[in-house]
Amino acid sequence: MKTVIFFGAARANGITRRMVNTFRSKAPGTVVLIDAYRDYRNISPCHDCRYCWNHPNCIIHDKMDKVYDALKDADVVIIASPVYFFGVSGVLKTVFDRLQVYWASRMRKDQPFPEPKKGAMLLCGGAPSHPGQFDSAKMTGFGVLRELRAELVDTVTLSSTDCLTEDRWKICEAEILKLVEKLYGTEE
Repeated sequence: MKTVIFFGAARANGITRRMVNTFRSKAPGTVVLIDAYRDYRNISPCHDCRYCWNHPNCIIHDKMDKVYDALKDADVVIIASPVYFFGVSGVLKTVFDRLQVYWASRMRKDQPFPEPKKGAMLLCGGAPSHPGQFDSAKMTGFGVLRELRAELVDTVTLSSTDCLTEDRWKICEAEILKLVEKLYGTEE
């Protein structure tokens, strides 16, 4: 069992990391963290050159090649990001844009993933809870998971993280542990 986590938080040890650490504490098998801010920050954005429309890879060769390698045999894909102005973080979005090769693979009819994967999202935001707070980030995540042939199993969201109480964290933590059970069929 292999899980790839796309981690898009600027703060290395903030609430998003806390959510990821809770998830990782119970996730079985190998977990690969794609830390967009620290390890993959210098990935070039998509140039829209359309090379991938006719080739099974990207013309740009940088650290994104490691992301493609990690995804090859992943069983589960997790998107973990704080929400800034209704979307995933900018550096994470840059990584996602380079996943265009998987959209193009459907057009070329040579999808590299023979088996469907499972996917989920862990999203948090400092703002108080309000309608639509996570909708744009969820739409981006859903599109990414779809192109990776990962079925969205569930999304855990946490708002008002600028004034997070321990009681609210415990509720979120329980939701994350339930998500692990849904994804892997593990029991607490």
